[in-house]
Amino acid sequence: MAYKPQGYSIVELVIVIVVLAIISALLSFFLLQGFSSYFEGEQVVQNQGAGALAMSMMSNDVRQVRDPTAVTAASSSQFAFTKFNGSTVTYSLSNGQLIRNEGSSPSVLASNVQAFPFQYYDATGALTSTLANIRYVDIDLVISESGGLSRFSTTVYPRYIQ
Repeated sequence: MAYKPQGYSIVELVIVIVVLAIISALLSFFLLQGFSSYFEGEQVVQNQGAGALAMSMMSNDVRQVRDPTAVTAASSSQFAFTKFNGSTVTYSLSNGQLIRNEGSSPSVLASNVQAFPFQYYDATGALTSTLANIRYVDIDLVISESGGLSRFSTTVYPRYIQ
């Protein structure tokens, strides 16, 4: 009986292993790019959600300023006032975090905040630094993300304005 070789030679097996390794390396590169994009996108969505929530909360609170004399601090990075219900609310920026403090319970509304300027206007629409003359407030919020910046902006008129 003649010898009949069966199976594959070692050279054929090595070639298959090398080809599979190359294909696996290419696929892992594309998978890595996909995962990286997913996590960056998730961070962007999280920052934008936090920014939108922070702007909504600030707008609602500023609308509830009791009267012009209820504003206790108004600078470019801090706004403090008393609401209709008598509680004192302060918004400030500290170490890249937007902080809302009502009473004795500070809470972080957003992180990675690059800028948080307030601008205050009087009844004629001119910028003012006199607390009793504030009639409306421009609020800007800039949050940094892995892909750039998200900017949120609004103008709020307190309810005491008739």
